Amino acid sequence: MKAQIVSPDHDFEALAAALNNGSWDDPNEMPNYQPESIRSFVSRQDAIMVICYPADAGGQKHLAGVATGRVQHNPADTSRWLFIDEVDVCVNHRRKGAGRAMMQLLFEVAKEQGCDEAWLGVEVDNDGAHQFYRSLYHRGAEGMARPFTGYTFS
Repeated sequence: MKAQIVSPDHDFEALAAALNNGSWDDPNEMPNYQPESIRSFVSRQDAIMVICYPADAGGQKHLAGVATGRVQHNPADTSRWLFIDEVDVCVNHRRKGAGRAMMQLLFEVAKEQGCDEAWLGVEVDNDGAHQFYRSLYHRGAEGMARPFTGYTFS
């Protein structure tokens, strides 16, 4: 699997089409990506978008996954952390290294941007995601710290 950062000079029309046509668990769960929305997101200084394709895909038509995050700054000092907002792997590419490739690239970018840690949240009932993140932790993935519990409010 090949993970890459989406840059401001990316082909956003093709990327939106690939995202909107990916083999997701529930297509209604994924937003309807618009080229200008993606461009606006990746143009932000604090935003990171990673996409993943099979190494033998021959172009970028066969999307394997997408992940997004933002670099957060602590107002009390100069520390930074990466908040990982989404990590989505297409159903037909699970357990093939796409998630691991995207997470590793996110960790690398976080280090480059001076982040001390990375944070992410997972729904309590998302067993597949919990299993994946635990496997990263137990295998000693670079950048993976101990798990913690989080809460959401609406």
